[in-house]
Amino acid sequence: MEATKVGLSREYLNSQGYTSAGRYFGVGAPLYRYGFTDDQGVDQWGFVRGVTREAAKAAVRELHRDQNLRFHR
Repeated sequence: MEATKVGLSREYLNSQGYTSAGRYFGVGAPLYRYGFTDDQGVDQWGFVRGVTREAAKAAVRELHRDQNLRFHR
């Protein structure tokens, strides 16, 4: 099975926990947005928190255990 490519980018929050678009996530560990198209052609995306990028990757892998994921970069 070929690996599915996943985009993962840091979503910056202001000091009150809002994104630049005004969406509230609260304060805490850094926030990351991910996205990919699964084996059935369905777009999967969401947000995870991780102290590091590697921790965020692990969180996405945990959420999508049934997928063979490969992250950009």
